[in-house]
Order: sequence, then structure tokens, then C-alpha cells
Amino acid sequence: MKPQVLVLSKKDKRELEAFMKKTTDKEEAMRTLVVLHKAEGETFRQIGQILHIRPMTAQAAVNRYKQASITGLKTKHSSGRPPLKKTKLKQILKDLIQQDPQAFGYLRTTWSLRAIAKHLDKELKIKTSNVHVWRILKELGISYKMPKAQVTSPDPTYEAKAKKVKGYKKISSALLKKNVALGFQDEVWLELCATIAPMWMQKGSQVKIATPGVNKRINVFITMLYPSRSLIWDTFQRRRSEEYQKHEEHVLLFMERHGIAKVIQVQDNAKSHNSKSTLRFHVEHPRIVPFFLPSYSPQLNDEETQNRRLKHYLCCNQSYGSITDLEKKARKFLWKHNLSHKFVSLKKVA
Repeated sequence: MKPQVLVLSKKDKRELEAFMKKTTDKEEAMRTLVVLHKAEGETFRQIGQILHIRPMTAQAAVNRYKQASITGLKTKHSSGRPPLKKTKLKQILKDLIQQDPQAFGYLRTTWSLRAIAKHLDKELKIKTSNVHVWRILKELGISYKMPKAQVTSPDPTYEAKAKKVKGYKKISSALLKKNVALGFQDEVWLELCATIAPMWMQKGSQVKIATPGVNKRINVFITMLYPSRSLIWDTFQRRRSEEYQKHEEHVLLFMERHGIAKVIQVQDNAKSHNSKSTLRFHVEHPRIVPFFLPSYSPQLNDEETQNRRLKHYLCCNQSYGSITDLEKKARKFLWKHNLSHKFVSLKKVA
């Protein structure tokens, strides 16, 4: 009896190799290897010796490929009733993961794989491993990831004000044609002591960040013009109405220099923004029109993003010897930002 011959084109070989790389099923990978070896002219006995399988198994794999190509190499899932234990465990885990561990007397607020396995063994007498719990959770589409903090504003005017801010942003370019600019104003503290965060380091060692021992800080007042995202900034040692008004005077000078008639300034309800002296300042200088955001709604202030960037790039895992050094770095960072976010003077446009 003549041995079976299998001829594969270059395209067929590429498809088989790609399938073997992609599959995670050992049986599918083995059948693919059998077909590739058979295409090299080897007998079923030789293939069996190489892959440590029976010649009949190798022959069956080649027959499957001949009948249905790559589809024939795939493992068919057996029909029938799923195992009762796994089905029951799926429902238990689905309900358990949604409950607080403290409701069961545990001194923790989140479930770990070990805690789930331990709870199943202790309370329900179901013995299982951490890996098995992870597999079932994966099948249920449940993953372990970071949640997102969301601040809910108690202000009844939140929706109306949020809609108004969105509207201002949409027409910001049109406002500029009328010499009216949209600005987002906020402040951020920068400290000498580093903010410790994850970083790259050699395995087995730990980087030590030197700190000055006594912490000091500076406050940066920033007004971001939208949509150019150009910044007007000032640095002070304190955060009072007096410093805020000095920053506003800087904004007025910027407006004069660039031909801006009015600035709609979106800001929060900080004490320095609402004090009697500040309110008098805005009455005396009506060209800056403050728009106060609802309480607890930093997500509506686009300048908050710039604050986070400034703090991360300057203070993350980095300490400073003096306030002067920190202030120089902050000024350099903000100056570089403005190089790529220039405000086009309205005087030049006119």
C-alpha cells in the first residue's frame, strides 16, 4: 500500500503556521504540526515518533485537514449538559462579587481571589483554587481594574451651568471674532517634598527619593484661554484675595496687549474668588466677567487638567532644595507650554 501524500501550496503553509501561532488549544496545535510534517513527506510512523503520538492519531489529523481544511483541525466542543458544579459556582460568584466583603464580617472593602476562594471553602464548603476562581470570573466577563472617582455636585443648578459651559466652549472661536475670550481659571499648590508614585527601577532594588525634611510650597494662579489653551500665570507664596487680584491685574494687562475687550472667566467658588474685596474688584473691572461653577464640579473646569500635568511633571518623585528652584522649574514648564499653545493677538488679526 502506497503511503499517503499531502501537497501544500505556499499559501496553505502560511495559513497553517498563522493558525498554529494564534491557537491556544494544544490539540489544535498538534494537529497542525502533523499536517506540516506530512507535507514534508514524512510517514505517519515517523510523525508519531517526533510528536510522541500514535500513527493512527496522526493519520486522523491529516484526514480531518483533507476533509475541511483548517476548520477540520479545530477542536469541536462536545455537546451535552454543562457540569453542574461549575454552573452553580458561576452564579454564586456573580452574586458574591457584587456584595461588600464587610457584609460577611471581613475587615476589607474589596474581594481578592484568595479571599473569594477562602470564603467559598469556609462558608459554602466548596473547595477551589485561586486560578479556578479567576477563570470563572473571566468567563463571566468580570475583570479587576481601577474604578473612576466621580464627584456629585449638590448644586441644583448643576445641569444648567454645565450646559452653559459646554455652550461657551462650542462658540469660543466665534466669540474671539467679537474680541471676547473664554478663560478657565484655577490654582494649584506645588510642594518641595516629592509626590511618591510608581517609576521604573532595577528589579531587586528600590530608588530612594531625598526630601528636604521641612515642606514648603508655592501657589500658581493660572488662567487658560480657550480654545488655544494659552496660559496666563503668576506664582505667589500664599493664596488670598490679594494674590488673586494681582493675577487678575495680569490678565487685564494681557487683554490690553492682545486687543481682548472682555474675558468670560470660568472658575470655582474658592474664598479668594468670592470675598468682598474680590467682588469689588470685579465691579471696578467689568471687562473680566466671572462665571462661577457649581460646587464640587472640577470636571467642568478645563484648567484642572493643566494643574494635574504641572504637578505630575514637576513634583512626581522629585524634591527641590528651595522654593526658588521649584518656582524656576514651574515658570520654565509653563513658558514651554505656551510655545506650543500661542494665543493669536486680536490686534494683529484686525
